[in-house]
Amino acid sequence: MLNKEEVKDLICDRFWKYREITPKKTFTTLFIGTKAGSGMLALCFRRNGRITFPTNVAFEPDEYRYWDFDEDTQEIVFLNNQNQISRRAKLPVRWFGGGFKMQLISDKNEVFSHEPHVDKYAIKKSIIGGTHMFFCPRSVYEFELFQDLAFLNFDIKLINAKNSIIDFFNEVYRYLIVHPQLEEVVISQVGQPIVELSEEEKILFANKDNQPSYKYFSGERALVLELLTVVLSENNKRLLNRDDYRNEEEMLQDIILNKFANRYEIAEVFAPKYKNHKHH
Repeated sequence: MLNKEEVKDLICDRFWKYREITPKKTFTTLFIGTKAGSGMLALCFRRNGRITFPTNVAFEPDEYRYWDFDEDTQEIVFLNNQNQISRRAKLPVRWFGGGFKMQLISDKNEVFSHEPHVDKYAIKKSIIGGTHMFFCPRSVYEFELFQDLAFLNFDIKLINAKNSIIDFFNEVYRYLIVHPQLEEVVISQVGQPIVELSEEEKILFANKDNQPSYKYFSGERALVLELLTVVLSENNKRLLNRDDYRNEEEMLQDIILNKFANRYEIAEVFAPKYKNHKHH
C-alpha cells in the first residue's frame, strides 16, 4: 500500500504520454487540435496537485486539470476544473523497455506511458525540470533506486550500453551535451542510490584500494563533461595506435591520475552504505 507522498515520487515531474492500445495490440497516440503543430496528449503531474501539458497542445482537456490519490482504492484520481472526479487510473507498473504504464479505468484499453529510453530532444527540453541527474546502466536498475533518488532530488537516466564502459560513457556524454541546464551529475555503474558530491570544485571518485574508481564518480556538469571528452578522445587515439597496448581500464586510470591530477578526490562512497548528499 502506497501513500500519496510515495506516489508523488513515482509519477511527478515526468513525461506521461497518452496511448490507446488497439485490439491488434498496436498503439495510437492522440493529437489535440486541428492546427499544424498541435501536440500529442501528454501530462506532467506536479507535486502541488496540478497537471501541466508539456507538448504544444491546441487546448488543455478539462478532464485532466488536477490529480489526487485515493489511498483506499490505490488509484490515481483525475479532476476537472470544478474539482470533480473525471477519471481514474491504476498505479503505474513496469512495462517493456524499462518504462511504466498507468492503466486508465475505462471501457477502452487506454494508458499513460512513461518511457525513460525515449531520447527525442524536443520532448526532453520541454519537460526536464531538474538540475541533478544520476546515470546508471539499465542492467543494475531496481525500482527502489528510482524512489530513493527522487527523495534526494536527483532524476535518473538509464543507459542501455552493454558492450563496454566506453560505450556507457559515450551515451552519458551525448546526454550531457544536449542538457546544459544540468548542474550536478552522478555516474554510477553500481545499483545503489548513493549521492556523494565534492565540497570543492573537483570530481569525486569512489575509493578502490586507495585509487580512484571509475565505477562511481560525480561532479559539476562542466568538469564531468570535460573528463568524458578526454576519455572518448583518448580512446579513439588508443584504437588507432598499434603501439598502445592499454585496455580500457588502464587507459581510464592513466587519464584520471595524469590528466586530472589535483582535480579529483576519492572518498569511501560505499562505506557506510547509506547515502550522503553534500552541497557546495
